[in-house]
Order: sequence, then structure tokens, then C-alpha cells
Amino acid sequence: MKQPGFFQGVIVAAVLALTGSIAFAGLSAVVGGAAALKMVTVALGGTYIVYLLVCSNEHTGRITIFMAWGVVTTTTWLLTTDLSMTLITQSVLISIVRTLYHHTRLLGGLLDFALSAFALSAAVWAIGHSGSMLLTVWCFFLVQTLSVYIPESLTNKEQQTPTENSAAEDKFGRAFRTAETAIRRIATQR
Repeated sequence: MKQPGFFQGVIVAAVLALTGSIAFAGLSAVVGGAAALKMVTVALGGTYIVYLLVCSNEHTGRITIFMAWGVVTTTTWLLTTDLSMTLITQSVLISIVRTLYHHTRLLGGLLDFALSAFALSAAVWAIGHSGSMLLTVWCFFLVQTLSVYIPESLTNKEQQTPTENSAAEDKFGRAFRTAETAIRRIATQR
């Protein structure tokens, strides 16, 4: 699967941090700080999910994923006024989408959830120490960018012995030749 690169993720994190802090400053003057923070959190979460979907070669289920994000986000918005629940929900949804579209193994998905928890912790730390929305969003999405370094398994495919690689290729080659022979037989019988 096509995985976004680290530097591409850093640029996306910077754009989201800048956009989020500007949106928060503008919205907080109009609707208040708490509502503005929830709105910006939801908008940034949705934007990042769209980014993850665009960076994936997999096209199946994109509309379903975005609709599920909308339903879960709306339900969370309506059922709770707690900002922490909105933050956790968006972080979990980001991990689910990245696991489904960018990881092929269970280990990658589990490490992705741990990374999202760490990203949320970094954002809480940043807001606690700096009070800056720009730095908070930057820290959250910068840590999310580290997902490109999540291994799919503990054994590396490049470390396989040549006999393991050739055995897999030989099985595929035999299956391919068998399929070709079957198609030729069907074609010549008519």
C-alpha cells in the first residue's frame, strides 16, 4: 500500500496546525472557546482522515468510512459536552482508518493505536505547558506522522532467505502455469 512519507506528514502537520490555530482564534470570538475547540477538533480530525484516505491505494469503502466518521462524530457531539471524549473519539477514528488503509498486519494496527494515544498525550502536554493551540495541534499531528515507521511485523521480508522467496515464487509460478493450461484446454475444446 502507498504510505505517506515522513516529510509529507510533517508538512500536513504544519498546515493543520496553522489552519487549526487560525480557525480557533476566529471561531472562539464568535461562538466561545469551548465550542470553537470542539469544532476545530472535529474539522481537523475529518481533514486528517480525508488525507489518510487520499494517500491510500485502496478505494473500497471510502464513502462508508467517511459516513461512519460523520455518524460517530455527530453522536459524540450530541451525547457529550466533554472535550476529552471528542479528542479521544477523533484519535481512535484516525487510528482505525490508518489501520484499515495503511497496515496489513495486526501488529501494525496495535502499534498505531499506541501511537495515537501517545499523540494525544503529547497534545495534552503541549497545551498544559504552552497554552498554544498552534503548538498543541502541531505536536498531535507530528507524532501521528511517525506512523510511517510502524513495522508490519517483527520479521523483515528482506531478511528472508533466498529459498523462502524462491519457494513462494515457485508456488505462484506453478499456480500460474496450471491456470494457463486450464484456459488453453477450455479454449481448444470449443
